Amino acid sequence: MFLEREEVLTIKARQLHEDERKKKIKENLKSGLDDLVNVNSLLSIAVFVGLSYATPGQRSLENRPECDAEPRQAKNLVVLEVVAFSFFLFSSLVAKSLKVNVQLDEENFEIYKPGKARLTSWKWVFLILSVLASFLGCFFLMLSMFYLIQIRLGRLSCKSPYTQGATLLMTAIVCVGMLIYLPLVFLALRKTLNLDLTTTQPSGEGQ
Repeated sequence: MFLEREEVLTIKARQLHEDERKKKIKENLKSGLDDLVNVNSLLSIAVFVGLSYATPGQRSLENRPECDAEPRQAKNLVVLEVVAFSFFLFSSLVAKSLKVNVQLDEENFEIYKPGKARLTSWKWVFLILSVLASFLGCFFLMLSMFYLIQIRLGRLSCKSPYTQGATLLMTAIVCVGMLIYLPLVFLALRKTLNLDLTTTQPSGEGQ
């Protein structure tokens, strides 16, 4: 009888601990979604800054007529900026919707074996869509910056050291950032499919 009571208390303590772990993971997920929305908002500002330079008759700072950008380059800038903004907006809308659902829904995790859980399938898919859309927004924003650099500093065909330097520096920095971003985000997304609910033992379990 005593053993049965102790076993029941142990099960209740373990269940309480798992509920606390779920709550903590839930808060971390909401915080991550907020950070994603904030990053998208900051990058969207760069989109509108770029659009302000897509006006007819823009002269480059190189001050040579042959270095001035063609209307086609300004059009490409607008198209890429709009595409980038669309991805950022999509990512933010999905992230905000997912955060609201995570907050209101009690069934955020699926227990697939004792002490192990994963984010529900459809929420995991929407999380991936939000992250992927943000990444694609960054990619198209980088492409648009190529045209913005040529509009302001002169076309690449003019071989201006300022244009070449800005282009190479931007490409290197953004590519390194993406190479860091993708693996870390991939690991985080993979972790949501194998959440450990028993990382630490509840204080009363061994008593």
